[in-house]
Amino acid sequence: MSPTVIQQQEKRQIPSIVLWLRLTTILVCILTIQPTLLLDAQEIPTGLPPGIDLELPPAPGPGPAFLPRHSSPGFLQALRSLASKDPATAGELLLEWIRQREGRLVFDGPHPAAPEMDSHPVQTIPAPEVQLHTWAKTLPDGFLRQAFQNMDRLPLDGTHPWIWAPHLETEARIALETAVESGDRKSASILCRRPGLVTLIPPEWRSWIFESTERPSIFRSTGDTRIMDNSIGQLSDPEIWNVHSWELQIPPTIADPRRGKSDASQLPRRSSLGRVHGLIKDDILVLAEDRKIRAYEKTGNTVWKWSPSTREYKGDPHPPGTGTRVPITSGSQALFLLRSPRLYQPPNTNLTVEAESEKHLGWIEGHILDLEQVHKKPESTWKLPIVEEGFSISPTPLWVGSSLFVIATKGLQDVETWLFSFDTDKRTELWRRKLETRRIEEFSIQDLRQVLITSHLTLHENILSIDRSPGRIDRVCSQTGEHISVVIPPIYPISDLPSSLQIRWGNRRLQYFPRPRPPAFPVTVTIDSKKMRLCIPDGSRHLLATNLENGSLLWSLPVSRWESILGSRDGNGNIWLLDSSVPAMGKSIGVRQVTLEGEALPDSRRKIGLGDGPAALVPADPNQKAVIPYLLSDPVYADGALWISSIHGIKTDSLAEDEPTRLIPWPADSLGGWIFPWNVDGECWGVIHRGESLRGTGSRLEVWTPR
Repeated sequence: MSPTVIQQQEKRQIPSIVLWLRLTTILVCILTIQPTLLLDAQEIPTGLPPGIDLELPPAPGPGPAFLPRHSSPGFLQALRSLASKDPATAGELLLEWIRQREGRLVFDGPHPAAPEMDSHPVQTIPAPEVQLHTWAKTLPDGFLRQAFQNMDRLPLDGTHPWIWAPHLETEARIALETAVESGDRKSASILCRRPGLVTLIPPEWRSWIFESTERPSIFRSTGDTRIMDNSIGQLSDPEIWNVHSWELQIPPTIADPRRGKSDASQLPRRSSLGRVHGLIKDDILVLAEDRKIRAYEKTGNTVWKWSPSTREYKGDPHPPGTGTRVPITSGSQALFLLRSPRLYQPPNTNLTVEAESEKHLGWIEGHILDLEQVHKKPESTWKLPIVEEGFSISPTPLWVGSSLFVIATKGLQDVETWLFSFDTDKRTELWRRKLETRRIEEFSIQDLRQVLITSHLTLHENILSIDRSPGRIDRVCSQTGEHISVVIPPIYPISDLPSSLQIRWGNRRLQYFPRPRPPAFPVTVTIDSKKMRLCIPDGSRHLLATNLENGSLLWSLPVSRWESILGSRDGNGNIWLLDSSVPAMGKSIGVRQVTLEGEALPDSRRKIGLGDGPAALVPADPNQKAVIPYLLSDPVYADGALWISSIHGIKTDSLAEDEPTRLIPWPADSLGGWIFPWNVDGECWGVIHRGESLRGTGSRLEVWTPR
């Protein structure tokens, strides 16, 4: 904390042993006088700190979750009663409570309801300044003025009196002005969380406080569709292209399961394949495989390859969640997520796993490469050190300037979820915040998708919003790591998902692939004019609209398990949702519109046909026709059109009733997949094909050039 913001004040000297005895006596009295306000000791899980972690009731499969919480539930209510009887002692307790928070979540209420029940509404744990401002209205007159006469050593976060105490608005404004004048952006951005304070300063001050540190990228992602609309017309004749392809060391995806008792009952996937993307600069494509990063020319020649190890590893056929193979960049640096050589031992018995399948390369580690000289093998590299602590990175991190924010998990039975902040220029960790511990009760055999969560991070001013499975939104201060608030919607339980094998082992239940991949790569829509953020965290039963500034819930709308956000046409209009599940014996996907007020437009529902697959893929048995995997990559909404890579070809749809769809078939030698222009003039195209079990194909990189 800058000394120019929090002025040092004289502190009354009290012997530490005397203060400890006094606080202990007061806490005993509070527990005796207010027993109904606190959780019963039997409700506190064994092995967890009593009165600290907030337990969310268990959901089938994930089991109970524990959110690190500051202090005991009911403490603030008990302190309110004490304030009218002994205000001096209550004031000392309040100051110690603020000093000892250390950024943990503040929640003084009871247990939230069971999250898997759809009948329960979306629940929120508000920001600490919101809770404390409401609590302050119930306190005796003059209590806070007396308690905050000495604010020495109080951390500047949401519990600091400058942020919420009603009588300290003038002091907060003076502190904000002092922070701006001294160049202390960090303190200024935190002080702006006081409601209404930012309106009292000139607009240029706010622009300076929240000035973006994002660096311009020197790369173009293969997932960038902004130039495709102008070039896609050149693909209309598939006969004019020569197709050459090279093998990629990326394991093929395997079947989506259905209910049954044997492996033979599995159905190949009906949902889209997880996307794989690379980076392009000077017509060089840089693409990550499982354990290597390769740079390709348009001819398909390998310019260079880089690996963190010279040892060869067998590919893992059980890939984790979507987004793992999507690199992110900041300036000339790029972060790639690769498989770690650290083996994992899945929960198993000798009845369920063969000897050669007992260990897998499933963990994910992050490597940063400097690719400014993209034609040369990078010399400057950095592996994020948290892998040495047993952490596995979850897709996809967020990188703004030199600040890299990473969600990572560790553990197999008690899965811990942490948020990390790194300074990539100095190659140091800035802070870390534990978000949750989740106790797994229903295990996936040979599959890490329960412990490698799906996550998506966005940044607004200095607040990180983290959408993560199963169905959570966390808000964290990007400067300090303070856990600010949580949104907890009802979630879809794992128990109703298909499973081809179920075995009970003691109090554990083992299943084969109980969780499919998310319906699509997560998309978040921000409506600045309405200060609104829209998202569907993986596993949530609801589309959630939250306030950008304080994280409060604006509205929620039920969605199906396979629905995801496509986007908004102009950034301020209605939101398109996509249902990417292809029904059995069906050949279509669905879309619908939702207004910014949270109302579904019934007349907007449409089915988009995907066409018939190639004759070579039609099974001889008509009953097996339903297993054809139609979608070869995530559908993407860009420039007012929906882009779909299907087994039949590339389909574009403007989502307007009066405009026809356009279908461009794949050339005869192409397997299809995610297509991208290799250069901006559209004279050379690339396709990343993810291998698929039903088709018997491996993962390949295709290059299309004119004949």
